[in-house]
Amino acid sequence: MFLFLLMYLVIYGGLQGVFYLRVRELLPQIPFLRFGLMLFLSVMVLLPILTHILDEHGHHFLATLSAWIGFTWMGFVFLAFWISLLTFAIQVLWPLVSGSGRHPGLSRYLALAVPLLSAALMLYGSYESQRIRVEQVELRTQKLPPGVDSLSILLISDVHLGLLAGEKRVKAMTRVFAEFGPDLILCTGDLVDGRVSDLEGVEAALREVSPPLGKYAVTGNHEMYIGREASRRFLEKCGFVVLSDQTLRLGGVLNLAGREYGRQSQCSRDLPLLQEADPSRYTILLRHAPDICRESLGRFDLQLSGHTHKGQIFPFGVILRLVYPYTSGLHTLDKGSRIYVSRGTGTWGPQARILSPPEITVIKMVSGLGRQRLKAQAGY
Repeated sequence: MFLFLLMYLVIYGGLQGVFYLRVRELLPQIPFLRFGLMLFLSVMVLLPILTHILDEHGHHFLATLSAWIGFTWMGFVFLAFWISLLTFAIQVLWPLVSGSGRHPGLSRYLALAVPLLSAALMLYGSYESQRIRVEQVELRTQKLPPGVDSLSILLISDVHLGLLAGEKRVKAMTRVFAEFGPDLILCTGDLVDGRVSDLEGVEAALREVSPPLGKYAVTGNHEMYIGREASRRFLEKCGFVVLSDQTLRLGGVLNLAGREYGRQSQCSRDLPLLQEADPSRYTILLRHAPDICRESLGRFDLQLSGHTHKGQIFPFGVILRLVYPYTSGLHTLDKGSRIYVSRGTGTWGPQARILSPPEITVIKMVSGLGRQRLKAQAGY
């Protein structure tokens, strides 16, 4: 925990520092004002930590207020950091490109552009984060049993119900559930992201959704942070069967294997887990993070994952590819296996998404051979 906090303070403090160096010239040459800005930025670094402390001690109103302020600023300053780097580069390259020497007012204009562009992008990102898109994927397989021509699966991931998301997001999800009427609902983790005692209002709405083959979930890293047992109880109250390194046969139609997040030797448990599956039936592997175990390829047909949010706020998704080769969408792996990575149904932290809208995925499995098809529909 100490190492995590140290890394957080260094990285997040560094973002604030670059922002300060860029915009300080907008302030008059009054030491008090510049000190005030530095003090404000220091408080903003600590506010997410304070939010967690307030939430842990049951101060719901103060925690929610702190979360809205702190995480909104986090999104703003993340954008401001990258825009600041871009403006510094423009300032350095301007004399070389223009051939006219240093522009007297360029630095101030660029400094002013940073907060204005960052605020505009945050407003757009907030709008985009509220419009859940339905991604429709059609997969063809010869492993459906006789008499079953198709199977509809609805996938949610990274909903992050908590201080900043609750009944409004669940209502948007249940409208999609009602419209598409899936045979099976799956969740690849991080459904919850806060004190579950504050989420009693959403349990009933989720519990009412009861597809024929049931609802199944695995835990994510945020369920681990708030406590596995508390998270498991909440998921079960919402009507989900929680898979902790288990394989089930659902109605003789398909195999469903689920990996619990955070277990050591992530790949060592996969083979025994997948060996329990009937090889003549379609096998789906639920894993929160899109980690791929090469030894397991060919033993599952489709891995469903989330965790990445596709970066959530551009350009973080570009950096994320250094860790995860697949950050969103459907991909073909070796030995006939595939992976689908959800962008996530909610948002973590800043309630904004840029070039990564939230999604609910409808996967239609069709009996027979052919190419998979993907299409998107927006507006929930």
